[in-house]
Amino acid sequence: MASQSISFRPAKIVKQLPWSLDRKAALGSLLILTTFSLIGWLYLGQASVITSSTMKIDGLRQEIDLLNHQNSELTLEIAELESIRRVEARARELGFSPTNPANIRYLSAPNALVSAPEELAGSSQSQMPESAPWQAWLDTLAANIVGE
Repeated sequence: MASQSISFRPAKIVKQLPWSLDRKAALGSLLILTTFSLIGWLYLGQASVITSSTMKIDGLRQEIDLLNHQNSELTLEIAELESIRRVEARARELGFSPTNPANIRYLSAPNALVSAPEELAGSSQSQMPESAPWQAWLDTLAANIVGE
């Protein structure tokens, strides 16, 4: 038997391979591998963007649901606070009490107009009663505050 030495040098290993690639075939294989890698990278990038967008949308939907739930709870709390029994109890705590119908007094307004709204819109200023001097002073003050 002949002794054969095994060498692990790349040049000798390539020579010992049963097949060999010429330069054009190696370049073509590398180009195909690079193309598939680029396509895979683009696909994974798009999948990653879609997944992160979907997760953000789901998070926002959960936040909307939470806010709607909190809004419903606040609406219920407002309804409870506005209930007539609660308002009456709070008024009694503050010292208010229902009045006796015998203590109610109605005041008459002799110069008040009692007519339909259509008639009021068509009436002229001459039919209106004279206003007091203090009313004119208040109108002037209000106009100055507003900036007219």
